[in-house]
Amino acid sequence: LSCCVHLGTHMDAPLHFIKDGKTMSDWRLDYTSGMARVLEIEDSAQITALELKKHDLQANEIILLKTKNSSSPWY
Repeated sequence: LSCCVHLGTHMDAPLHFIKDGKTMSDWRLDYTSGMARVLEIEDSAQITALELKKHDLQANEIILLKTKNSSSPWY
């Protein structure tokens, strides 16, 4: 299976925001599939640590972030 990272949901590789971070090809495939929880982000401008903290995230949990862009016709 081969596809771009923009298929389905968007995933940013750590390389986008961490110097020498991993690329998408460094991730194991099972990290990107499985049961997920959708978090609706209330702040329309940014995703904050405070917002994420209230969702009680667990290690290795797959989450999808629903933002104001989720209803954009471009996505």
